[in-house]
Amino acid sequence: MRFAVISDTHFGDPECTLAYMDSFGNIKDGCNLPAFFDSVGKDNDFIIILGDMLDFAINDYEHVYKIARHFFMHLKQQGVI
Repeated sequence: MRFAVISDTHFGDPECTLAYMDSFGNIKDGCNLPAFFDSVGKDNDFIIILGDMLDFAINDYEHVYKIARHFFMHLKQQGVI
């Protein structure tokens, strides 16, 4: 059984290095996303998320949700899960 563990993604924080929203409202891949995919590999049975995933203190729900959705869609497309 394969597990990938992530924490402290802080989606919604402009300094998030996995995914962010640019000033035009476009969702972009962060600079560390390729390294993340290399680290977690493919065909994991579970993704374990350890807190501080969504940062509503900095941005509103819709903004944060769009960024997190982009990230999780990438997980599926890349075969991580």
